[in-house]
Amino acid sequence: MVICDKIPINWYFIVQEKSFNLQKLNSINMKKIFILLFVSLALFSCEKEEDNKIFEYQLLPSENVSKPFSCLGEKRTITFTIIQKTLIDDILDSEVPIIPKDVSIEFDKTLFSDIETKIKGDQVVLNITSNINKEDKILNVDLQISYSTINGIKVEKIPLIIDKGKLTFVYKIHSEQNPFVLPVEGGKFELPFTCKKQTYLNGQFIEETYSSLNGLRFKTISTGNVWFLTVRKDGEKIGFYKFTFVGEGPYNQKTDPECYFNIYTHDANLITDNPTEIFRQDFIQPQTPGEDYYKPSRSSYKHGTFDF
Repeated sequence: MVICDKIPINWYFIVQEKSFNLQKLNSINMKKIFILLFVSLALFSCEKEEDNKIFEYQLLPSENVSKPFSCLGEKRTITFTIIQKTLIDDILDSEVPIIPKDVSIEFDKTLFSDIETKIKGDQVVLNITSNINKEDKILNVDLQISYSTINGIKVEKIPLIIDKGKLTFVYKIHSEQNPFVLPVEGGKFELPFTCKKQTYLNGQFIEETYSSLNGLRFKTISTGNVWFLTVRKDGEKIGFYKFTFVGEGPYNQKTDPECYFNIYTHDANLITDNPTEIFRQDFIQPQTPGEDYYKPSRSSYKHGTFDF
C-alpha cells in the first residue's frame, strides 16, 4: 500500500512554497550580512585612516619679507598664509590654506615702533614700521607669530633684517668762555664745557645728543704762564666737563706766549700729521710790563686719547 498516493495535492504546494520562502529568507539574510560586513569594513577602514591622519602647519610669508628694511626706517606691508597639511601614513594627502585664528605677534620694540595686524580672508596682513638703525651693523631679528590649530597653539618665527648705513658723527664742543682770560694776579680756575655729537646716517641728520669724549684725541701746549691744564668730568651727566688750570702771578716774557687745548677726532694722527681740530680752547693771561716781572720762556706739551 502506498501512503503517498493519498497525500493531498495542495499539501505538496504548501511544502514547495515554504521551501521557496526559506530560500528567499536566506538570500535576504545573506544580503544583510554582506551589507553589515561592508559597512563594518568601511567604518574600520575610516577609523584606521583617522588614526593614521596627522595635521601639520606652516607659515608662508610674502616674498618681500626677505628684503632688508631701510636703515633710515621704513613702513612695509607683508602678508602670510597658514597652510594646513594632511598626512596619512606619513604621506601627504592634501594641503590647503586655513582661516587664521587667535593670531598674536611679538616683536622687539627697540627695532620696530609699530606692527598693525589684520585678517583678510585666509591671509594675515602686517603693516610694519621699522626704526632707524643707529648701529654700524646689519640687525637680524625674529618676528614671533602664534596662532590656533587643531593641535593647539603653534608658534613660528619669521626672520627680518634691518640694513646698515654709513654713520658719520660731528662733534660740537662749547665752553662758557673762549678765549678764557685770566686775571693778571693769576689763581686756580675751572672752565665748564659740554660735548655734543650729531649723528648722520647716509648723509641725513638723525639726532644730536650729549656725548662723552671717550676715544677722542687731544693736544695741549703752553708757553706762557698757565700750568696744570687738564680735563675732568663735571658731575655725572654725560657730555659735561671742565678744564682745570692754574695761572701764576704777574709775569713778563717779552714774547707772545700761547696756551691752548685742542680736541681732535679719534683717528687723528698727532705725531706725524697736523690735523684740523674739532675744538680749540685758548687761555690768555695778560703780561705785566717791567723788568721786575720778567720770567724766562718755558713750554709744556702733552697729547693723548680721552678714556672717559
